[in-house]
Amino acid sequence: MNAAPRTLSPPICARKVRLAPSADSSTSSTCPSDGCQPSAPPPPPPLSPSSLSLLPGARSMRRFSYLLVPGLLTKWYPLYMATLRADFKRLGLTLTCSRIDTDQPVRVNAARLMHEVLELSGGEPEARVVLLGHSKGAVDAAAALSLFPELRGRVAALVSV
Repeated sequence: MNAAPRTLSPPICARKVRLAPSADSSTSSTCPSDGCQPSAPPPPPPLSPSSLSLLPGARSMRRFSYLLVPGLLTKWYPLYMATLRADFKRLGLTLTCSRIDTDQPVRVNAARLMHEVLELSGGEPEARVVLLGHSKGAVDAAAALSLFPELRGRVAALVSV
């Protein structure tokens, strides 16, 4: 049997898309003629130390140490977080990348994170760490906070991405 190759049909798109509710029917736009591919918004401007001053509580952001907890397989892509690292450096924020082995079980990584948080805080009660967990790294970080309650006073936040 010779099967003909299958081709995918172009995406289905309504010709009129309502942008905002309005009594005026002129608030709609048509899809582009190139297969209804929506246009991407413009990229945000590059971050700078002055950008940080626009955020509420920006001064307090510099008081924290940031620990990036990578996700599964991140070790195989060493440049995966390069932009994030560069942005933190440009903002003058301290970012440390965790040395966990992302292939290890959650309990093993949680124990490693406990040691890293204690090392970053340097034994000072005022030193606070923000955990930035990516993918499985967020699970590892949450497990560290759950399994080791002594970290709760040293960790200011857990951000899961």
